[in-house]
Amino acid sequence: RHRHHGHARDLTFIAPVNASIGPKQTNCHQTQSYHVCRGGVLVVDTSQVQTDIPYGDYFRVETRWEIAPAPPYRRRLDGCVVNRCTVWIG
Repeated sequence: RHRHHGHARDLTFIAPVNASIGPKQTNCHQTQSYHVCRGGVLVVDTSQVQTDIPYGDYFRVETRWEIAPAPPYRRRLDGCVVNRCTVWIG
């Protein structure tokens, strides 16, 4: 448990690259964290860098998922409302 970010973990994995030049795959480092806000809203944040891509350390992809209980008068397949935002930063 992280004192500022709730629960957090670091992942490393290899991802394919679909580009005409450069490597066919890259090593990725992703940090994931989550915490629960008022009203039972689950917030999941990720931040990812590709370490083998030329200038890959200059950019990161940040994604935030906000998962909230659906109001009782609305019928949802899984009973929640999901919002997602992805930002390239560099």
